[in-house]
Amino acid sequence: MFFTFKERKRRIKCWKDYAEKNSTPVDSSGHGTHTLALIMKVAPTADIYVACIAKDRAGLQNSAENIAQAIAWAATEAEADIISMAFGFPEEVRLITTALLTAQLARNNQVLFLAAASNSGANRREAFPAALDSVISIRETNHHGAFSDSNPPVDPRGPIVFGTVGKDVPSAWLSSVAGEVPKSGSSVATAVAAGLIAMVLEFVSVGMRDEEMRLPEEMSRAWTRIGMVNILTRMSHDMDNRSYFISPLSFFSGKDLTKSWGAISDAVVG
Repeated sequence: MFFTFKERKRRIKCWKDYAEKNSTPVDSSGHGTHTLALIMKVAPTADIYVACIAKDRAGLQNSAENIAQAIAWAATEAEADIISMAFGFPEEVRLITTALLTAQLARNNQVLFLAAASNSGANRREAFPAALDSVISIRETNHHGAFSDSNPPVDPRGPIVFGTVGKDVPSAWLSSVAGEVPKSGSSVATAVAAGLIAMVLEFVSVGMRDEEMRLPEEMSRAWTRIGMVNILTRMSHDMDNRSYFISPLSFFSGKDLTKSWGAISDAVVG
C-alpha cells in the first residue's frame, strides 16, 4: 500500500534488477521494500533510483558483479548524490572497491556512499564496504541515541563513528503483509541516515539557489565525504566512546533558516 500513492510512485525515478533481470519491481525478501520506504519517509521529496542486487540474503554472497554494475549505474547514469548500501561482507571484495573508486573518480568526489556497519557485535569487525575510507559507515541506535551491542566495536584510536535510529523501526514490507513491520539493524539505520542526508542536501540546494542568501561556493562540499562528515558531526550528539548519534533537531527545529544554513556553512568551510 505504501507505494500506491501517486506522489510516492512519482518519486521512484527508475528501478533496475541486476539479480533476476525482471522488467517490473519484485521484492522476494522484504528487506529492499523496508529500507526504500524508510528513505522515502525521512526524505519525501527526494528522487529515488532503486537497484536490486540480490534475490535474498543467500544470494548476496555471489552478487559482487551485480553490486559493481549497480554502483556504476547509480553514479554515472542516474547521477545519484547518495548511494546507500544496506548490506555488508565480512571481507573486502575488490570488484566492489574498484567500482566505488571508479564512481568517485567519475563524479570528482561529489557523491556520498553509505553502508551498514554490521549486526554481529564483537564477533566481527566493521563490515565491507562500510570499512572503506570513502564510505560513511552507519551503526544502529535506539530512538534515544543509545548504540546497540550488535554494532561492531569502536576502534579507540580510529575515527569517530555515526549511528542513528535502527532499533524496532516500522516500515513497509511485502504486499502479502498488512500494515508495517518493525525491523532492527545497521541496514535500517543506514536507510534512515540516507534520508537525513538527502534532506540536508535538499536544504543546501535551496539555499544555494536563493540569491539573497549569498551562500559561499564552499557549500558544494556538502556533496563530498569530508564535507558531509563535518556536517554530521555538527548535527550529532556525542554519546562517548567516539560514537555520535545523528539527530537533525539542533539544525532544523528552529524557525530561523539562516542559522541552519550558517551552521552547515561553518561545518563545510571550517
